[in-house]
Amino acid sequence: SSEAPTSLQRARARKKAFDKLFVQNSTEPQTDPSKIYTFEFLQHLFNFQDFSVELGSMLGRLELKDLLDGQPLQIMAAYGDQRLWSFDIWHESLWDSAHKHE
Repeated sequence: SSEAPTSLQRARARKKAFDKLFVQNSTEPQTDPSKIYTFEFLQHLFNFQDFSVELGSMLGRLELKDLLDGQPLQIMAAYGDQRLWSFDIWHESLWDSAHKHE
């Protein structure tokens, strides 16, 4: 865990640590199914009009259709083994790829 006092500083520390792992082609970190993980949705990065993710000047804009292979964007929340809610977000850009899976 980071000693950074603000959420922005902690986020920057996490990014720096994960960037280092990425450059090293590390297989770490790996998830542990015996632990509970919490994630932020980061909706300010998503553009639902054109179905893309804005990742800043270094990584640019990624179109979700290219990442999802015709599958919907899945949003789910769970507590332990109990699913609290789950839904799929479809976009017209997925239509052609979705038909390939029929």
